[in-house]
Amino acid sequence: MAALQASVGAAAVMLEGVWNQPQLLVEKDSLLDGLISSSGKAIKVSEHTYRVTFQDALPGVRSAIQLDAAVNFPTPGSPDWQEGFMQPVSWAVPVGWTELAKLTTASQMLAVAQVVDTTMRNAVEELKLTRDESLCSGDGTGYWGTITAVTAGVGGTYTMSASDFGARLIQKQNNIDIYNGLNYVGTSNVTAVQDQIGGTQLVTVDNAVGAANDVVRFNGLVSGAPTFVYGLPYWNNNSATGTTIGIDRTQAANNYILSNGVAASGSSLTPPLFRLGLDQIKHSIGVQAVKAGRFKMHMAPGQVAQYEQSGLSITNFYRDGMSVGSGFDLLTTEEMKVAGNPFIENIHGNISRVDFLYLDTWAKIRWGDAPFWFNDQGRTIFQQIGTNGQITAVASSFMIDTVQYFVTNPKTQSYISGLPEPVGY
Repeated sequence: MAALQASVGAAAVMLEGVWNQPQLLVEKDSLLDGLISSSGKAIKVSEHTYRVTFQDALPGVRSAIQLDAAVNFPTPGSPDWQEGFMQPVSWAVPVGWTELAKLTTASQMLAVAQVVDTTMRNAVEELKLTRDESLCSGDGTGYWGTITAVTAGVGGTYTMSASDFGARLIQKQNNIDIYNGLNYVGTSNVTAVQDQIGGTQLVTVDNAVGAANDVVRFNGLVSGAPTFVYGLPYWNNNSATGTTIGIDRTQAANNYILSNGVAASGSSLTPPLFRLGLDQIKHSIGVQAVKAGRFKMHMAPGQVAQYEQSGLSITNFYRDGMSVGSGFDLLTTEEMKVAGNPFIENIHGNISRVDFLYLDTWAKIRWGDAPFWFNDQGRTIFQQIGTNGQITAVASSFMIDTVQYFVTNPKTQSYISGLPEPVGY
């Protein structure tokens, strides 16, 4: 009697089972940049600095006159004009692959994902994601977060402060620069990120350097004078220190460059804080400037939840026939608003603040048609050259961005700062 074919011997002819719909396991939200892209203006500029002009006064001379006497009329006045100067910033998302990876994943018959096509598409997603993150954290220096503790050395970790961004702006494979103030300490490559809501905000790297209170910045900036995206904390800022596009914020005559702002001072988000911020805008540029629906209230999910809870504490539920009825739901299911202005919930937002954004006054400048694939004589894919001067089987492409953001009238903005981290977030 012939022996039955055992499964061990038949393994050579068996097909390998594989899930052919690989899922993206990381977030790629680019909400804020999308809002500015659809509402703002994009202006191509040369290498010369771009001038942003502001009118901060009407013809202000006022004086009583005498119509029945030979008394001089007052010297006439005129509007007051100010200016600041800025340039785009440039950065890249480099991607690469080998020829074998390209050949062996070129079709659905060979692989569940076409590596080259997926890599190119993902570079675009990474660029949009980085734009959004840098707008949320954009103080102009490439700030990404503050370190509260370091486990130094190979395979070490950075514990990130949860009071603003935690580790939410940092992703696996990012290169991050560590600074002590503006002094460059070193660079680490991120190997893992742990940033679950309510959990320790932890970044594991190839080699951890530095100490507590150092800051993480975007990779590759100029040490000692890092300059990067001008985002929410740069333009929506009422601090009378520092400069904005070269305009001295300490000078009283330059208060036009300061936005409005409400200090929560550790108190939780409530309606009066929103009302005060809107009323500050009214006092700055007039009651007509504040209309229902004109602003976007940008905040992290934790603050949305906090505001929802404040509403529940003053909500009455009426029973009909001793029943709450079908579909009883204590959580908000529709778009949340305040004074008619919709909430914009962004996981990249600073947990301690809410930004009132009037997007009509946001704009951006750029070099070229950013974003774009770096192009050299029609080529966007470049074969790497080896140490002997010959080609290799490795290719790379570079997705380039050259955008910088500005606000044409900071007084149209306001923000709430100093909010506590909601419990569980």
